[in-house]
Amino acid sequence: MRSSRSAIMAVAVAAVLIAGCASTIGGTAEPNAAAVSAANSSSPGTSGPGTSDPSSPGITTPSESPTSESSPVQTTGTTPTEDTASTASTESSAPQSSGGSAPTTYPTTPLQYNKTSSTQRGANLLEARRIAGALVVPTFIDASYTRNGDLSTLPYGGPSAMSTLFGSAPMPAVAQRSGMITGFSSARSDPANNGLVVAAFEFGTAAQATAAVPAFAAASADKTTDKGKAVVAGYPASAGWYGTLSGGGMYFQSFLAQGRMVIYTYMSGKKFTGAAIGAALAAKAFAAVTASMRTFVPTAPAAIMALPVDPDGLLAHTLPNTGDNATVFDGSISAAGQLHYDNDPAGTKQIFATAGVDLVADGRASVYRAASTTGADLVRDDFVAYVQKTQTGMQPFALTATVPSAKCLQQALNSVYYCVGTQGRYAFEISAKSESDLNAAMSAQYQLLAGF
Repeated sequence: MRSSRSAIMAVAVAAVLIAGCASTIGGTAEPNAAAVSAANSSSPGTSGPGTSDPSSPGITTPSESPTSESSPVQTTGTTPTEDTASTASTESSAPQSSGGSAPTTYPTTPLQYNKTSSTQRGANLLEARRIAGALVVPTFIDASYTRNGDLSTLPYGGPSAMSTLFGSAPMPAVAQRSGMITGFSSARSDPANNGLVVAAFEFGTAAQATAAVPAFAAASADKTTDKGKAVVAGYPASAGWYGTLSGGGMYFQSFLAQGRMVIYTYMSGKKFTGAAIGAALAAKAFAAVTASMRTFVPTAPAAIMALPVDPDGLLAHTLPNTGDNATVFDGSISAAGQLHYDNDPAGTKQIFATAGVDLVADGRASVYRAASTTGADLVRDDFVAYVQKTQTGMQPFALTATVPSAKCLQQALNSVYYCVGTQGRYAFEISAKSESDLNAAMSAQYQLLAGF
């Protein structure tokens, strides 16, 4: 696969620009200067396959800190104390691969999770991952938007997470009052740093979603930069604004109700020289997202707390992130949902289809459930080939741990290690910053999947 969900987060400047624009819509609608500066001082990475991209594992996205939304699980034989959500204060942190404090030992027997979430926030994240499976990846709306925008691609634990896209005020409070439950947003940029964000926010009732559109439009208004109302042909019930960016170009944002959902689209950059260009892309985005979201049946509000944490058992057999490395991104997600985190979603979608991948579990490792052992082998071979092709200096590397199926790469100059192994119908992917950690993690993950 060609994604960068849980490891490399030395995000390219273009990706930060997307998030920066979106995260300040309620204020200046301009890129976050601190984040851009931090990104410029780091090494922009070309993302590798899967969710453990090897180019700089363990680096956190600029200006963010890891969350603990996906609490470390308990090993078999202990009493589970939490599910997939705990006490994180932020929603927008970058996922990690090996993190700053990888454990000296990893679990080798299946883990235990609560059957359902013990917190509303955790349950909301489970529902958000369901939304991800129906939300269209921006690349599939416009193929020029190929670069991942990790800061603005994430599940939402509740209305407070709206600060990720809209700043600290007033949108989170408006979302709370309007009855928003959860959501998922996905961001991309093109090579010229033009950005596109799409999102879907879930409400308790269709009436609440409809009423939220004008409320959200009002909350996101900016007298300093807005130039007029966003009018999208074919979608008269949509509402939003377009305006100018200080660095040149424009932004265009709009909200649209569909059943219990509010669909949102935001675009910005120098290619938008007039409102008509933004309106045309917004119409294209609305057409794609509303068509796809028709297949999505939101969980009844009263039933969200009953959503299963690990219905297929795959998470219990996936090496978890622990401590500060645990994030809102950890957990099970459909293959379609996983594409939001992918650097080449079109290519990976084809691999998933051929291999029969339908489910992914993300943590310290990423585990992909294929239809057969042949499918798992295909995932492994494609991932490794892609990394070696796209990552400078990656050369074959032999594990000392006994993982017969593993294929590994090493970039010795930067101490970057990357492996994909298989166990039956499952492919698993891990990156690390040291040989010892890579060997330990790969060996443990191989054992976790034994007999599953």
